[in-house]
Amino acid sequence: MQYPKLIESLNNVKVKLSNHLIINLLLKHVGDIELINKYISYIDYLLNKAKAGKIEQDKVNDLDLLLSRILSYLQSENTIIKAKIYIVDEINKLFNFYPVTIDISRDEFSLRYDKLINLLNLPAQESNLILETKVKNKVFKVFKNRNESLVFISGEEKTDMSVSKDSLMQVAFEDKEPTYKSYEPLIIEKLIDNTIFNEIKDNSFIDNLKNSTTEGQRLKKLEENGDILFSQIKQLELKLDKVNNIDEIYEKAKVAEENFKNTEESILSKIETNTSKSFWENQVKFFDEKYKWYLWTTIITTVIFVILLAIYKYAYLSSIINTKSSDLGIKEIIAYGFIILLISLAIWIIRIFMKIALSSYHLSIDAKERVTMINTYIALMQEGNAINENDKRIMIESIFRQTNNGIIKDENSVTVTDVISSLKSK
Repeated sequence: MQYPKLIESLNNVKVKLSNHLIINLLLKHVGDIELINKYISYIDYLLNKAKAGKIEQDKVNDLDLLLSRILSYLQSENTIIKAKIYIVDEINKLFNFYPVTIDISRDEFSLRYDKLINLLNLPAQESNLILETKVKNKVFKVFKNRNESLVFISGEEKTDMSVSKDSLMQVAFEDKEPTYKSYEPLIIEKLIDNTIFNEIKDNSFIDNLKNSTTEGQRLKKLEENGDILFSQIKQLELKLDKVNNIDEIYEKAKVAEENFKNTEESILSKIETNTSKSFWENQVKFFDEKYKWYLWTTIITTVIFVILLAIYKYAYLSSIINTKSSDLGIKEIIAYGFIILLISLAIWIIRIFMKIALSSYHLSIDAKERVTMINTYIALMQEGNAINENDKRIMIESIFRQTNNGIIKDENSVTVTDVISSLKSK
């Protein structure tokens, strides 16, 4: 029976291992290319067995748990760096828990190898089997030589690499260390699952004709040209993939650049607006305190003047009132004049204090409005709303407009001179 959860976990791991960035990080921080190659092949092996329902039921949950742990380590470069020792341990634990078993006999493997040798071309001919390594997706060609050994040719290698049947079987069945770690395990895997023959270009019909008649010679020439064309197409496909990757990288870089510019502009604007916000918040605090101070000063001053006036009235004026009218005169004028002076001074001082208090209150309200506008501007930037230059200009002009002090310019206060002039007119 099949196990959907296990198959899903295997597919998730396979997707991660198909990402060349993850592979490069593993090569950089783990460094064991043989282990990584073996692990990639092992995941394919498990996936095929899971789809065929050939995995023992009692091992499914443990396998899924091991795969989930390994998958959690492959999420980013940071997790790979922190867990590189655990990655190697978990992979080896996975190998030991469910070792690879070869489902075919040595004789069957030998027959498939012989069949492969019969189908492959010699190095002097165009290759009819082109594969890619699992770790770095490096393209290599497979040929046969006169000794019926496999020959691997890669553009990065300076010399041809060959491996005999006996050597390949020892790697497959006797755990011998492969000579060419990127190539031999892949050939063995494809021979075991019998998929390697699907990779070979079929030329059996041409083989029956190419040496028999003149038409056969033409077909042979046509085949050679076709091989050359196929190779060129393959190379073009590889180049096209690289171009597509470059285009994709360019688009990502362009998006990243735009995001960086927007972020930079947002940060600079935020710094500027935060500075303004801090200034106006300080202004709110300053004018609030100033308003309260002058308001209480006005109240206290008023109370003091009222008390002084009451004391003067009952202590001094009462004595004047009780004095005989013949004794009054200059003393009465001086007393009333002092009262007028005291009242005028009190009114003048109280009015000044009250004006300053109201002005401070007005400036405090104005500063609060500016703080509100700045907070609105910052909120719009944080939400990612585009603010054009005109809106920005209006906002800045509103924030930094000229401040009105709030003092009402009215008539002058009553002075002593005004009082004396008024008395003379009477």
